[in-house]
Amino acid sequence: IGLEILHLQERRRLAFFMRRDQFNRFLSCLVYIPRDRFDSDLCDRIATILGSEFEGTIANYKAQYGELAFARVHYTVQSTTGLKDHYDIDHIESLLVEESRTWTDDLKLALMERYHEVQSAYLYRRYRKAFDRGYQDRQKGSTVLEDLIEIEEVYENDPFRVRIYSAQDKSSTALKLKIYNRSIPLPLSDVLPILENLDLKVVSEVPYTVSPLGEEESVWIHDFTLESRGSCLIDVDKACKKFEETLIKVRNRDIENDGFNRLVLRANLNWWQCILFRAYAKYLRLIGTPFSKAYISNTLVKNPTVVALLAKLFEERFHPSKA
Repeated sequence: IGLEILHLQERRRLAFFMRRDQFNRFLSCLVYIPRDRFDSDLCDRIATILGSEFEGTIANYKAQYGELAFARVHYTVQSTTGLKDHYDIDHIESLLVEESRTWTDDLKLALMERYHEVQSAYLYRRYRKAFDRGYQDRQKGSTVLEDLIEIEEVYENDPFRVRIYSAQDKSSTALKLKIYNRSIPLPLSDVLPILENLDLKVVSEVPYTVSPLGEEESVWIHDFTLESRGSCLIDVDKACKKFEETLIKVRNRDIENDGFNRLVLRANLNWWQCILFRAYAKYLRLIGTPFSKAYISNTLVKNPTVVALLAKLFEERFHPSKA
């Protein structure tokens, strides 16, 4: 064990060693943890793993610092069912290594899997300290890479971007939305009316700030959890692009923010097709129909199949390439 501990100086990593009491009463476990990863929370999580793997209880543990760049934690494990003749030490060590991995370790690994060596190294340096602690606690895996791609687009091309994705199954009444805004947070009073007119209600919103290396301005991420107002199933793959385009158009005031935009999710229309039905409603008002604009939009929302067929009929009759 002593020689293996000395070898840790050459390659800093978490290491696990176990010694059995000569009277078979308990196990003495040593865990060497790099100092930059050591904290009491990690010690508690390691204790939980050891208790589970050895089918026992942690009588006590004690942490010490030595001359090496490691913290040494000594655990005493007392078995409740009797000690076994053999334990898979390599497997237990791999569990402890996995538990000790930091958020930045996962980020580095994900970047290396997605990009070539030079690009992944550049992005890791740029973003390893960019995300706040709240973000690191809630966001993991591929979600981080998707956010990173959107943030790069915010700095290079567009200061305002949106992304929707499924909260659970591909077809569900729940939906996740992220809005990326450069420099300043987006006022919720500006966003909520738009989302409500897109047939959604806001369940929760969590803001994050991202400050990449070399950038003077931060990017704000608004992470929304949404539900369909009519408890209708939402096919994210089908509605994704149309929803994002409509939201951006409304936010930029290129199109109106009203109930006709609910047809994007209800009838799978795009923003231009919503304008079509809005124009018909205004024309009906001009010729004296007694029905209000809100009444017409609500009626259309309640009949999405008919609306989708009408939109298809209009394109078949009047689209320049088909007419």
